[in-house]
Amino acid sequence: MERFKTLIQLNIKRTFRALPQLIFGATALIFLVSAVAFCGNKFLYGALSEVSPDKKFPVGVIMEDDSNLANTVADALLNMKAVNENLDIKFIQKDSAIDMLKSSEIIAAIHIPEDTAHGIVTGKNTPITIIFPEDSGFEAVIIKELADSVTTMLGSAQAGIYSIYDFYNENEATDKIDDALLRMNLKYINIAATGNKMFDKTVVTASGSIPLMTYYICGALVLFILLFGINCFNGRLSLSSYNSKRLSQSGTPLIAQGLSSYISTALGQLTAIAIVATPAIFIMKMFNLKLEGPARIGMILTIPIFIMISSSFVYLISSLTEHVTGQVMITFFSTIVMCFISGCFIPTAMLPDILKIVSKFMPAYYMINFSSSFLSGSFDVISLLICLGFAIILFLLGLLITHQKRRKELY
Repeated sequence: MERFKTLIQLNIKRTFRALPQLIFGATALIFLVSAVAFCGNKFLYGALSEVSPDKKFPVGVIMEDDSNLANTVADALLNMKAVNENLDIKFIQKDSAIDMLKSSEIIAAIHIPEDTAHGIVTGKNTPITIIFPEDSGFEAVIIKELADSVTTMLGSAQAGIYSIYDFYNENEATDKIDDALLRMNLKYINIAATGNKMFDKTVVTASGSIPLMTYYICGALVLFILLFGINCFNGRLSLSSYNSKRLSQSGTPLIAQGLSSYISTALGQLTAIAIVATPAIFIMKMFNLKLEGPARIGMILTIPIFIMISSSFVYLISSLTEHVTGQVMITFFSTIVMCFISGCFIPTAMLPDILKIVSKFMPAYYMINFSSSFLSGSFDVISLLICLGFAIILFLLGLLITHQKRRKELY
């Protein structure tokens, strides 16, 4: 036990000798990750992030259906308040649509062919085509989702029409079917085209219910904590296999040696972060990154948990190689890849499905989930437990590698 205490003291002493380096590294990293969070928060939605709330999105409509029914629906659509506030609908010719898309005069072109309205009534369902420019952004997804919603509603409406046929036939009132169909078709088309009394106003973001700024601050925090371990390698006490064996024989097992290294690393990181906390607030303000009072408390409580994972990560990397350059390179590249896949730079909702699956096997994914939910006012117990589990697993994996290397060198 005495040797264990002495070993902890030696590790802590060496770590705190490198405290100026830790403080400098923490300050530089805060500046870097704040810039990452600022860019992500500002430019996630491309051109849409710069759009004024009063700006309308230009949409071209190629209207080839000149029937009375189609004109009735078009008039109802144009008179909608929500449409007038958000869309600038331009009726254009098919020949000029592509040129207007290329010149960014419109963000999409909707092609409504002849007899579209009549086809909906009769069940023919003539396709309506939506044309996007090659470099279309997030607005293309929005328009596509709206079109899919209208298609689903029209499909449901047609099921209602078939029910009308069955109802009137069963009640021997077939002479009144045409009148009933006309009234119901007009009602269904009006509802599908205008969304009248069917939709509530909802704000949708790639980060779900979590405010985008909070999400990116959490992503930046995860990136900072994992990269911060780079500054800890120079301040660690490295034991040779022979000295490690002697300590084990004298009553300080390998797990105690690993814990002494782990504890000193965690204390060093926690102390450095506490010192740079005040400068961090000013650096975040430079990039217009703000957290409210409860969220600040949530961040303070989150950091010690993240340090547990970071310290385990440092111990694992140091067990792989004793060369500081190699430790730094492995930490840097593995952190960047892991943070990208886990959604630190781009929310996972916008990543390919295969990356979404892979991310769930990485600690950064659960670190973001836990911190973003915690800073938003909720508490994700599952993510917290998984984070603690990763801290234990990474430490034990480093311990196993150290044990194998010691056996190989001694025998």
